[in-house]
Amino acid sequence: MKHFDLLKVIIPQKELLQVFLTFCRSIFYFQDMIRCNFARLLGERKLKISDVARDTGINRGTLTRLYHETTERVELEVLDQLCEYFQIDLPELLARVTTPEG
Repeated sequence: MKHFDLLKVIIPQKELLQVFLTFCRSIFYFQDMIRCNFARLLGERKLKISDVARDTGINRGTLTRLYHETTERVELEVLDQLCEYFQIDLPELLARVTTPEG
């Protein structure tokens, strides 16, 4: 049984549509925000979160939240350390993404 078929058994069709629409709204809601390019920087350099944590002393939990873009606030010192570590300027680490309506 595929995942979608399993969802139809667990969630009635009307509720499934509501779940889907809520998901879609959340995607559009989060596109007009500050995006963190930490995950991309790690991938480009073939680094792990643990490498950056070890080399910089930044808390692994902080780096994980930056990686998954779930952080709500970041200390300026952390941003400065990451820019120094990657040898980049702040706009390469953080970018404001706006939707066409924005």
